[in-house]
Amino acid sequence: MIGDGEIKDRGKGQEMNKDISSSDLIWIWLRMGWKYRGLGKRPKAHQDWYHERISYEMGLITAKDFVDFFLVTSDMVRWAKDSGIPMGPGRGSVAASVVAWVLRITEVDPHRYPNLLFERFIDVTRSDPPDIDLDISDERRHEVRDYMAERYGADCVGTVANFVRYRGKNSLADVARVYNVPSYAKEIVSNLVIERSGGDSRFDASLVDTVNLFPAAQEVFAQYPDLWNATRLEGNMRGMSVHAAGLIVTPTPITDICAIYDRGDRAILSIDKYDVDSAGMLKMDLLGLSTMGVIANCLEMTGLTLENLYAIPDDDTSALEIFKRGDVVGLFQYEGRATRLINRDVSPDNFGEVVDINALSRPGPLFSGTTAEYVDVKHGRREPERYHDVVTKITAHTKGQIIYQEQILQIVRDVGGFDWTHAVEIRRIISKKMGEAAFDVNKNRFIDGAASIHGITPETADRIWKRLVTS
Repeated sequence: MIGDGEIKDRGKGQEMNKDISSSDLIWIWLRMGWKYRGLGKRPKAHQDWYHERISYEMGLITAKDFVDFFLVTSDMVRWAKDSGIPMGPGRGSVAASVVAWVLRITEVDPHRYPNLLFERFIDVTRSDPPDIDLDISDERRHEVRDYMAERYGADCVGTVANFVRYRGKNSLADVARVYNVPSYAKEIVSNLVIERSGGDSRFDASLVDTVNLFPAAQEVFAQYPDLWNATRLEGNMRGMSVHAAGLIVTPTPITDICAIYDRGDRAILSIDKYDVDSAGMLKMDLLGLSTMGVIANCLEMTGLTLENLYAIPDDDTSALEIFKRGDVVGLFQYEGRATRLINRDVSPDNFGEVVDINALSRPGPLFSGTTAEYVDVKHGRREPERYHDVVTKITAHTKGQIIYQEQILQIVRDVGGFDWTHAVEIRRIISKKMGEAAFDVNKNRFIDGAASIHGITPETADRIWKRLVTS
């Protein structure tokens, strides 16, 4: 095998030797990552677990032809971190990947978090590249893009477009402005507009449904009939903007695949993220966050390094005390009013509960009663609702509540008997936010599976399903 010495450290990621195949190179980098993470010093049982898990993940990564995707991402992230550019520890499904952690793409060790489900990231039926969401300092994101342009060619690196569609409220606003409809009248209807998710069959008919449902909206439309033009706009394209995170790398010039628009020093593709995969492009989600910029300033002022930051343990008592006393103003994803209130109600005692708070703040758990039940169970005011022993086991670490995608996928498989093909369809519906109507297409399959495998009554299975839908 090729030794580690044949990979040259340029200070800007690892030099890619053109005489080495991608398959050989990723294993070399994995051996380097094994050493970097100090896995050779772990107990034998732990080393065996990592060996088995890496072999399993690499089997899927290789079979799905994702090796280059991981190599390019790892090279980019390692260069950024080695250059002192703060990046988030890992967000979303990629946090479940040991390979991503060993390649330094993430800073989350899945061995320490057994409830993470790798199959949410990559499964046997997946053909599209997995999502690797990366957070980076907004002040230095351009440096990473420049690095990618230098390595792969400026004509092979671009940014994804984002097409903005007319929805109920912006359709109403534009028509009201053109036809001089008073703002107070427009606001009456705007405050009543029915918001729907993308998978709803009435997604593009929210204004019509709002007028039909609310007498106050009917009166405004009767007084200002020009507003009916807004119903003609809804669902159409409004304009093009720049995607906040999508960075594209192509093996040949982008113009071989699609047209581009020049905006300053950036090439903007003429297609959006939904068309990128079908066009055979490699997309990386690199989101510039002001929070990471603040962290960079804090590190500089305190003389700490990125390694010091990543090494902070998740059971640090002083850090947990900040959440315990509710001092979360200014903390990314915890400073919103709803999240602050939930944090106060939960009063977290450990890192797991801190993570749960983030999930409990989403509209689904919040409005379905899941969040309130979690709080009551946490403080001993009630027992969690019991559906079946399998569901109880899967939700044991979340106070009996279904709040994570991993739990949904486990339940549809272990309770409903879904194979990976249908479980992945559920994952896709959730990740693409396709809505309840798309989710319910699989409802009867779940009810039938729960009855045949576990003898669960249709009524109980329906109650479980409704919890899945609102999670």
